[in-house]
Amino acid sequence: MKVYKSDLMNIGHTVYQENGMFTVVCDEKIYQIEEILLREILLEFGNYKITEIFKCECECCRSIDILFQTNLPWNLYKNESSRIVKH
Repeated sequence: MKVYKSDLMNIGHTVYQENGMFTVVCDEKIYQIEEILLREILLEFGNYKITEIFKCECECCRSIDILFQTNLPWNLYKNESSRIVKH
């Protein structure tokens, strides 16, 4: 299966910047497939990877989330999202 940079917009339910790097939050129920896809999408940007994985409890609904921290610079994500999403 071929993945594209733009597929990054479809990973996880929340994304944010952590120390200037892209971080994505996924639901525990589907995080395994999200991890596989994220690893492949990061390679489309270059030699980027998941650097850390954390498990945490969502404060609002008490569900379990998985956080993937990457070494993808936030500005690369923002550039791609700006290209895809028209404001």
